[in-house]
Amino acid sequence: MDIKSTAEALLKFPSLYKLGFHMIPRFFRLAQLARPYVESQMQDKRAPPTTLPPKIVKVFMGAMDQEDSSAIEALWSTFRYSIWGVLSAIEAKEEDITIYNKFSLTLGTSYRHLYPPVRSCQDAFCVNR
Repeated sequence: MDIKSTAEALLKFPSLYKLGFHMIPRFFRLAQLARPYVESQMQDKRAPPTTLPPKIVKVFMGAMDQEDSSAIEALWSTFRYSIWGVLSAIEAKEEDITIYNKFSLTLGTSYRHLYPPVRSCQDAFCVNR
């Protein structure tokens, strides 16, 4: 994430004007928490998806206190390659995990709630089994 990318995003996506700069690192950390779910919805995991799954957009909207999805979609569009490339180097804070789970638990996308840890869906009717 560099200043040039951020400035270009602000020019391209006016919906980002209302976000504070502190929300960009938070978005990166939330994306780290959402990645296992996002990857479970993908065929090719080498590149980030063009758009986030609707459940994840809803989680991010709640966790970032956004009334509509435009800022979330703009952040993903702008930083998705940066996020996908450095995700393992970003460490989420306990506060981020708590906020993420507050909005994701009811959607079935929560972090640290699969026991035992598994990489595939355990639901017998799941298409990703």
